[in-house]
Amino acid sequence: MRKNLRERVLKLNNEESKKVLFFQQITGAAVRDFVENEEQIAVVVANGDIGKAVGKNGRNIGSIERTTRKRVWFIEYSDDLQRFVENIFFPTKLKAERKDDEVIIGIESKNKKFIIGKGGSKIKLARQLLDRHFGIKNIKVNEMSNPLV
Repeated sequence: MRKNLRERVLKLNNEESKKVLFFQQITGAAVRDFVENEEQIAVVVANGDIGKAVGKNGRNIGSIERTTRKRVWFIEYSDDLQRFVENIFFPTKLKAERKDDEVIIGIESKNKKFIIGKGGSKIKLARQLLDRHFGIKNIKVNEMSNPLV
C-alpha cells in the first residue's frame, strides 16, 4: 500500500532548518516547506498564513529578497491538488488534473510564460514541490482557449 505523501513529515538538513526558521522569524507564518534555485525561492506556508507571510504591502517579501538576493514567492499549502497547483501559479487562472504521477495543467496560451518561468525555473521548482507533497513526477502544460470550462 502506498504511503500518503501529504501526511509525511519532510526531513530537512541543518541548513534547510535554519532557512525555515529564518522565514518564520521574518514572516510570523508557519512554513511547511521551501525549494530554491540560484535565482528564486518558493516558500510554502500553512493554510491561512499567506497574508501573514507576504506582510503589509509585501514587506516580508522585500525583506527576504534583500537578505537572500533571490526572488521569493509564497505559496499557501492545500491538501487538495487542484488548489495547491492554483496556489503555486497564482494569479494565473488554470485547471489541473492528475493522471497517475503527472499533473496536466490547462492554461490560456498568453499565460504559458507565467507557468514556465525564465528558463523553466518556475515549473522546475513547482515540480519539486508537487513531488514532495503529492508524488507528482511530471507537469504537462496544455494551452487551451478556455481552460476553466
